[in-house]
Amino acid sequence: MRILLTNDDGFDAPGIAAMARAAKALGEVYVAAPATHYSGASHSVSIDGALKVQKKHFDGGIDGWKIWGTPFDCCSLAVAALMDDKPDLVISGINGGSNVGRDILHSGTIGAASAAHWAGVPTMAVSLNHNPAAKGFNYDFSAEFAVKAAEWLLAQSDPTAYLLSVNVPNVPKEEIAGCVVSAMSDRHNYLCDYEKTSDGWFDYYNTTMLPHHAEGDFTLAEDDYAVNHNYVVLTPLVMNVTALDHLDELTDAAQKLWNNE
Repeated sequence: MRILLTNDDGFDAPGIAAMARAAKALGEVYVAAPATHYSGASHSVSIDGALKVQKKHFDGGIDGWKIWGTPFDCCSLAVAALMDDKPDLVISGINGGSNVGRDILHSGTIGAASAAHWAGVPTMAVSLNHNPAAKGFNYDFSAEFAVKAAEWLLAQSDPTAYLLSVNVPNVPKEEIAGCVVSAMSDRHNYLCDYEKTSDGWFDYYNTTMLPHHAEGDFTLAEDDYAVNHNYVVLTPLVMNVTALDHLDELTDAAQKLWNNE
């Protein structure tokens, strides 16, 4: 089996290295990732010009491509052109920081995974939640769990029906409360903080992304609440943001607008 790994943290990020070591248990591993950090790139894609690619050996002699492009570019290019055959599985991550709630919409991790999902490849995105109390990120358990989740996904009758997003708490394994299935919440798990400075000619706003762990009357059915309460969260994603519940009322409005009513 051929497994393609991608991410938005960059080719040299520790999360993708941990995922590569673990994914060897599944089959032949390849890596296609951005040359630089590209968090927040969402589904941005290069539509003109040449994508610069450097073939490199990843840790352990794994074939890889460092690509000067967006996360979506990297995965799309690898699936369509760099690999001799379409991969059997794509894993995006492991990302340093969760991808839950509204943050899903601007996540480069999800953007990279979407390129494979839309190409009809079974796809997972794996993210490790930020924990201010932890010293950095420990990716080992996330990688171990991702391998088990991938085996389950590939055994399903239609493993391409959705993009499986996996969010893991950044706590010791013995502190993880369990595994739940949750929907995308209608909140941000991270918020931007802006600090203004000026040089007399221009104003500058130093941007810092800070955790924003919502508390209140929420449940484990919401992904951000669940991962922040030490649950591994599985979320099936489809990249269709149409407000389906409002199509009928908008259809009526369209006719009235067209008829000048």
